[in-house]
Amino acid sequence: STSEQALYAEFPLWTFLIFGLAVSTGFFGSIGLLLRKHWSYSMFMLSILAIIPQMVHNVFFTSSIEVFGLAQTITMPILVIVFGVFLIWFSKRSVYNNWYR
Repeated sequence: STSEQALYAEFPLWTFLIFGLAVSTGFFGSIGLLLRKHWSYSMFMLSILAIIPQMVHNVFFTSSIEVFGLAQTITMPILVIVFGVFLIWFSKRSVYNNWYR
């Protein structure tokens, strides 16, 4: 819709760049988990460090709430952050339990 197009037009370039960083480091962290590599924890840490400012900006510094409503605006950021924290915990636990090679 027109309101969604206007919303996305107000996002600065850095939000798209940091989104790419979050997705790519999360992807490589997941590959690292599958390959049982220690560096997966570092990748997930980088990913969450990129996710949080992007999500904070998208929820609090744009008109997302007016366009989508509060429930729809905060659901995805909460799920992404919770899942990111879980992956950090799981990869750290994997290192602690020596599941890596």
